[in-house]
Amino acid sequence: DLGKQVLEIACTHLAEWEQAGLLDPGLSVSVNIAPEQLLQPDILTQVEKIIKTTGISPHRLRLEVTERSIIGNRAQVEEVLKALQLRHIQVSIDDFGTGYSALSYLHTLPVHCLKVDRSFVQPITHEASSLGIVPLIVNVAHTLNMEVIAEGIENITQLRQLKKLGCRYGQGFLFHGALPAQQAIGLLSRPFTDWADSLSA
Repeated sequence: DLGKQVLEIACTHLAEWEQAGLLDPGLSVSVNIAPEQLLQPDILTQVEKIIKTTGISPHRLRLEVTERSIIGNRAQVEEVLKALQLRHIQVSIDDFGTGYSALSYLHTLPVHCLKVDRSFVQPITHEASSLGIVPLIVNVAHTLNMEVIAEGIENITQLRQLKKLGCRYGQGFLFHGALPAQQAIGLLSRPFTDWADSLSA
């Protein structure tokens, strides 16, 4: 029930931002889906109902699932993911590389994005040896024509190293901390040049 409420709240705010014309055409909102929630028999009905009620464009919703949820119930999860893809809903694999491995059949899954876990990002310094398996994850994503997002970026050195690897997207306190929805409106309205100037300083 809590997972459903979170999804409803996220989509409600997304609808408000979309209707206010605050969203770039390519912008989406990510919502974590617990393994138990993903396996509910009515998960597709839940998602469809929330999209219809809020009136959001389906492509703006990105659901984040963990490797654990995929590994444990491959056939059922693959069916759900394919159904989400048909509905133009994006799917990301969260915390990729943290102990479970979907590599053996990752290429068969309708997944749009791999997220590099923050535990791999935090040790990054200016030294090449600090990168660990991050280059591997980035290369896997690129080989499979997926986006890759680095989590937990906290300083400019991490950002620069990740950009050198070809990681185009990131999240973390370097960019901004969590905000209430109303304050996020101001953040979304911020000119891109402001971001570019602050991150190049």
